[in-house]
Amino acid sequence: MKIIFLDDSNIVLETLQMLMDNVTDAIDTFFYKDAKEILKLLELDNLEFDILFSEILFNNLDGMNLITIIKENPKFKDKKVVIITKENDKKKIDALKYLGIKEVFTKSIYSNHLEVFLNNIIRQEMRVL
Repeated sequence: MKIIFLDDSNIVLETLQMLMDNVTDAIDTFFYKDAKEILKLLELDNLEFDILFSEILFNNLDGMNLITIIKENPKFKDKKVVIITKENDKKKIDALKYLGIKEVFTKSIYSNHLEVFLNNIIRQEMRVL
């Protein structure tokens, strides 16, 4: 299983990396800070993942647009995309659900909430694969 984490915050990426260190070796994890790197991989047709965990608020890119591009690509139409965000605008969250995003985690200061959330998503997906 290949999981990509995308967030422009070093602290969030370090926390995610620490949480993923406790997960099985059967999972390959990749961490990206720059959403433009993901766009470049998409353009080159080099993007592969089973689960994408992504923020939608970026300094250099519209994250909603990025998620739309990914979900509209036939290659990723049925892939799991999970949003981990500080965004709490109900209209934006509803727009994500329209794109087929079922899981949205609003960032909190409690990493144990995030750890439980991550573990539940990964366990669900491992049963599917």
